[in-house]
Amino acid sequence: NICKMYYLNIIALLALTTASIFLPGVSAGAYAVATGCQGKASGDTFNCHCKTGNVHMTDDTVVFNQCDKGKKNGAFHGEKEVNSNLVTNMGMAVYSGKSTDSCGGSEKRCKCTCFDMEAVEGSVDFRTSTSKKKGKPGKVTDCLGLCGPNCEQGDGGGIRYASILIHDICQSYIRSSQAMPNFNDCSDEGWHSTGAAILSSVRNGFCPT
Repeated sequence: NICKMYYLNIIALLALTTASIFLPGVSAGAYAVATGCQGKASGDTFNCHCKTGNVHMTDDTVVFNQCDKGKKNGAFHGEKEVNSNLVTNMGMAVYSGKSTDSCGGSEKRCKCTCFDMEAVEGSVDFRTSTSKKKGKPGKVTDCLGLCGPNCEQGDGGGIRYASILIHDICQSYIRSSQAMPNFNDCSDEGWHSTGAAILSSVRNGFCPT
């Protein structure tokens, strides 16, 4: 009986392993979608599926995501203006932060970072809670969504844009303030913000590098 149970367990384990490899939508390496920033602080960063969008939120968190799968799930992106009328409590940026693919490669692995309007306005020093460098938080960045790494453009005033905000937070995660164009691990998010950067330069003044 013990031998029979042993072999049955082996068969069940093999069946589950086969399913995770061959069945669509089943992946041992995929992250779960995020469901909100409830109980989290501004800067908190964690693993999430790149398709995370506003349809997945169980609270009033507002999602910003340049990945097409996230856009289809209601995430804001591109030249969408970021202000307190849109983000009434917490926002969430979704980004890959590890490659030039904003949708996180074949397993759609991304990072999600929570933020509040104080980080957007620049009244606090913002950084991601973790980074690519083990044991280190992200690099400080200010005025999320404003062109440039800090608050130089328009003396910190002006309109903030979704795609620039995503790029700013991604840059914090990889601990970089390298200006676009570049080919670092946030460059795909950066190229997606080209339109917003042009619009920001027109409406907010020269974009600092």
